[in-house]
Amino acid sequence: MAERYWVGGTATWDATAGTKWALTSGGAGGQAVPTAADNVYFDAASGAVTVTLSGARTCLNFSSAGFTGTLTSTGTIAVSGSATFGAGGTYSNTGTWTFNATSGTSNITTNGKSLSFSMVFNGVGGAWQLQDALTLGATNSVTLTNGSIDLNGKNLTCGILSSNNSNTRSILFGIGQIYLTGSATTIIGMNAATGYTTSGTPIINCTYSGAAGTRTIRFGSTSGASETNVFSLNITAGTDILSMSSSSYKTVNYTGFAGSISSYDITLYGGLTISSGMTLGAASSKFTFAATSASHNITTNAKTFDFPVTFSGNGGTFVFQDALTLGSTRALTMTAGTVKLKNGVTSTVGNFVTTGATSKFLESSLAASRATLSQASGTVSVSYLTIKDIDAIGGATWQAFTVNNNVDAGNNTGWDFAYQLGRYIFTRRKNKRILL
Repeated sequence: MAERYWVGGTATWDATAGTKWALTSGGAGGQAVPTAADNVYFDAASGAVTVTLSGARTCLNFSSAGFTGTLTSTGTIAVSGSATFGAGGTYSNTGTWTFNATSGTSNITTNGKSLSFSMVFNGVGGAWQLQDALTLGATNSVTLTNGSIDLNGKNLTCGILSSNNSNTRSILFGIGQIYLTGSATTIIGMNAATGYTTSGTPIINCTYSGAAGTRTIRFGSTSGASETNVFSLNITAGTDILSMSSSSYKTVNYTGFAGSISSYDITLYGGLTISSGMTLGAASSKFTFAATSASHNITTNAKTFDFPVTFSGNGGTFVFQDALTLGSTRALTMTAGTVKLKNGVTSTVGNFVTTGATSKFLESSLAASRATLSQASGTVSVSYLTIKDIDAIGGATWQAFTVNNNVDAGNNTGWDFAYQLGRYIFTRRKNKRILL
């Protein structure tokens, strides 16, 4: 390992050594071009010069502390250690910087500078920790191929986040968050999430505020998504189109978004907040709520869900903050979990359906204050459902026979908990038979 200090003035960092590199700050030039085993320094003694990056450059650790010049052009750099960007420098280079350490923890320090290039993290066994906020441009990407990115409580801002592979890799959020400013492209490309883990409170904010094109967001659409590695999404702005189908997330909050969703088939392991200004189109694909623990809120903001909705989280509780309205042909299906409809208002479904032998619970969001569930026609026949504080109305017939493992937990109206078979009527009172 050796030290390499830039003393070449305004020139090109390429494969030609010339007199550009010295062993000490401000020292005599003539040293060899840096390799992956050498530390590179641009400092005050380098001058307020313009250094043009050319080709594929390498170094061990990179530092431009004290540098007041400019790094420019489209050349690429592979950094096998840490990187520090000085506050006085200008970084207009657009070539990709690859961080490829394979052991230890490497630091990335930007000193408040916005960078104009994309970053790739690709080191088996490598780890990179942010020392302050990392900000890239709206067209720049962060790609995680191998290793671990530790936000260290800092925020990461870029246009695109990509990690579409099955390698062992992770993002440690802590209290840090990711902000994505990209538009009209795939801003989250993690279709294959196998091998990906996370920690802390994983939140990604999509902040583009324009109307151009379609933002595509994919997590685990082909493999690897689970309740333990999904992240929460905040879609805070924009009037464009979102494509999010066949993907999994924790909580999704659309507050501030005024565009439309082009497709559904979304699995949520948390809650949902719909924006009053957004457009929800009709679709046969569905929203599935699959959390297996804790309580999660759902806010519809008076939007009609003209698509199916399924609750399948055994152990999860899903609490509506306002009325749910499904399209006239759309089903609300319960296979597991607890659904609490908003008390004092009417939720309307095309069809109410239960499936499977797992115990399910339908309640009001406020104990002893009924919620109303309406279906216009047909016969509703449920099983393994405990019902409490629910008023069933509409033209449908509501059958919750206790012999089908349903439970009348009290304060219900409109439900039929008894059924007639041959010469006997079975009632919900301990299955007592009354001879006709």
